[in-house]
Amino acid sequence: MKHLERFIENDNVAIAYIYCSYKEQEDQTTVNLIASLLHQLVQRKPAISDGIVSLYRRHIKKQTRPTLTEWTNLLQSEVRGFSKIFIIIDALDECPESNGTRMNFLTEIRKLQPNIHLLVTSRHIPSIEREFEKAERVEIRANNEDVRRYLGGRIEREHRLVRHVRADPALRKTIINTIVEKAKGM
Repeated sequence: MKHLERFIENDNVAIAYIYCSYKEQEDQTTVNLIASLLHQLVQRKPAISDGIVSLYRRHIKKQTRPTLTEWTNLLQSEVRGFSKIFIIIDALDECPESNGTRMNFLTEIRKLQPNIHLLVTSRHIPSIEREFEKAERVEIRANNEDVRRYLGGRIEREHRLVRHVRADPALRKTIINTIVEKAKGM
C-alpha cells in the first residue's frame, strides 16, 4: 500500500487495505473490517469529523462499542468526503465464511459503491466467484518453473536444510516436487 500511496498527489484520494488471514479469523468480524477501513480513511484527513467525535463520546460515556450500522454509516459519510477511493481486499477467501462475515462484509462494501474502486484478490471459491461474476478478472498463477527456482534458492539460504540436501541430493528434488505439486499455481 505504501508503494501505491506514493502515486497519490491529491489529498482528496485515499487507499484503504484489508488483508484477510486464516490465522486471524476470530478477529476478522464484519465490524472490525469496516472499522479498519474507516480508520484508514480518517487518517488521510487533516481533522476528525464531528460524526466520529460524537459517536466516540456517546460510546465512551456508555462504555459500549459502536454497532455495525453505526460503523457503516460513518464509513459511508467518510467515503463521500473523498473524490476517489481505492479499496483493496486481499485474500478474501481467507475471510471467515462460516459465521457470515465474508458475505456481510461484501454487503457493507457494496453500500459504498459507486464511490469506490474495488480490487479483490482470492483463490477460486465458487461463492466468491458468484459475487463477482460481472467484475473484470485477471487470473494470476505461479509458473511451476518459477516456483522451482524460488524453492531452490530458499533451500540454499536455509543453512540447516542445505546440509541435509547436500547429504542426500534426492531430498532436494523431493522437497521441491512436493511443494510445487501442493502449490497448484499459488
